[in-house]
Amino acid sequence: MKKLFAAVAASVMLLSVTGCSKEAMDNVSQFIEASGRDYGKTYTAKMGEEQKNSFFTTVVNSVEIKDEVNGYVPDEGYEFACVNITVKNIFDDKIIMGCGDFEIAWGDDEDERDVPAYADDLSEDLYPEQFYLDKNEKFTGTVFFTVPVDRDGDLKFIYEELYDDDFEGSTYIIELGDPD
Repeated sequence: MKKLFAAVAASVMLLSVTGCSKEAMDNVSQFIEASGRDYGKTYTAKMGEEQKNSFFTTVVNSVEIKDEVNGYVPDEGYEFACVNITVKNIFDDKIIMGCGDFEIAWGDDEDERDVPAYADDLSEDLYPEQFYLDKNEKFTGTVFFTVPVDRDGDLKFIYEELYDDDFEGSTYIIELGDPD
């Protein structure tokens, strides 16, 4: 028993002397926290293709750019990007969904992103602010965003996995192109 303890103690001392970097320790910590969950990756798809994450599948059916929707007009210099999507719950239980799960981007900078515009009477096919989606259930609706009229990049529809324990999974991007 003394030999086993001595071997373990020597191994710990050797590891501490060789100096694991903070980055290596952070990577090990994140790996342990992941508990088999996917994280840190970016997956891309194109409009019309099904994209699968840990909870649901998403298909972007269409994108339309509009100056006005049902009497709503975006701020000057902006227009609506109306993204019609179908989601299907592939998780083992019902999940809470909502338009706030998604973002739109038109460039590579963080400030070139936006969250959905929401009003109860925005559209008949409005993707709800929050709802439950039962296992294997599908839902189709339109998510409304405001985007700059003079944007430089193509539009991207984004979902970033966030688990109940605040663990950040992977990022899922559907390339929308330039629908103008």
